[in-house]
Order: sequence, then C-alpha cells, then structure tokens
Amino acid sequence: MNGNAEKSAELVGRLEQLPFSRWHRNFFVLAFLGVMFDAADFALFGAALPPISKEFGLGPAQAGLLATVGLVGAFLGALFWGTISDYIGRRTSFQATVAIFAVFTGLVAAAWNVLSLAVFRFLSNFGLGGEIPVTLTLAAEFSPGRIRGRMTGTIMAAFPVGLVVAAALMGELRMQTQRGTDARRVPDLLQWEQAIQIINAARGGK
Repeated sequence: MNGNAEKSAELVGRLEQLPFSRWHRNFFVLAFLGVMFDAADFALFGAALPPISKEFGLGPAQAGLLATVGLVGAFLGALFWGTISDYIGRRTSFQATVAIFAVFTGLVAAAWNVLSLAVFRFLSNFGLGGEIPVTLTLAAEFSPGRIRGRMTGTIMAAFPVGLVVAAALMGELRMQTQRGTDARRVPDLLQWEQAIQIINAARGGK
C-alpha cells in the first residue's frame, strides 16, 4: 500500500517538472479543435432546424422536441463518459466519444423520418457531450501545475470560437438550401473531416 502511494507521489512529482512539450502542443491543438467543432455542431443544427422542419412538416412543438433530444443526449453523455472514463481510461473514452459523434452525425444526413433523425441526433450528442469532460480531465491530469489552468481555460475558449465558425458557415447553409440541397447535410460536411483527423491523431498519441 505504501509502495503504491510512493510511486504515485513520484509520478506526480515528475509530471509537475515536465516542460511544455510537443505532446502537450499536439494534445492542445487536438482538444481545441474537438471542443470548437462541438460548439459549431450545436449552432449549425439550430440553423438547419427551420429547413429540416419544413422538409419533414414539423410544427413548432415537434421542432423544439427535436432540438431538446440533442441536449438530453449531450447531458447524459457527459454524465456517462465522465464516469466510465475512470474505469476504462481517458484515451479509450476520448476515442469512443469522437467515434460515436462522427458516425451518428454522418447518419443524421441519411435520416429517413423524424424518429430516425431524433435517434441519430441523440446518439451523436451522446458522444459530443462526453468528449468535453474527458478532454478537460486529460488536460488537467497530464499538464504540469504551472500551466494546468491555462491549458484547460484555453481549451474551453474554443467553444465561442466554434460559434463564430458556425456563424460563418450559416451563409453556406442558406446557399445550400436555396439550391435545394438537403439541409441535414450541411452540419455533417465539416464534422466528418474533422472527426477523422481527431481519431487519427488520438490513435497516434502514445
């Protein structure tokens, strides 16, 4: 028991002495992009909701319920993945949340009715909601104390950046809908590319 405590203390001491390395930089970029596109997803789905409602013939109450389903998924995802990452590891949880987010965001574009759209949206946000707490925990655990607050704070600053990115893409959404493109596909285009990059980077980080 005492031996384990000594090893833990030694590990923490070594971690506190680490400089800001290439690993920290790569992780920061990865985490920043993940949080940024999480925020962009929320905003873009809100922008896409009116044309989606028109396509499926949804009333205001049904459209509101569709938006709420995503928020519930994110809430439950944060609770679930924040807890289970203590048991299966942060890296595994991070990869799983990004994969779930990528797959089911892609399936949103293939939804054939309101029920399938709601299910895919719930599951995609279940991954999205888990990615943020797992990312912040990783940042806190693997950053030296002198930069820990700066790392986690700057990573969360990616959320408003994502909202700005979403605002820039809303013009594209309007043009796509005017040309008759399925409104569900617009939030999906950016998510697939970035999710693939994030998964590849996570697999490469040892």
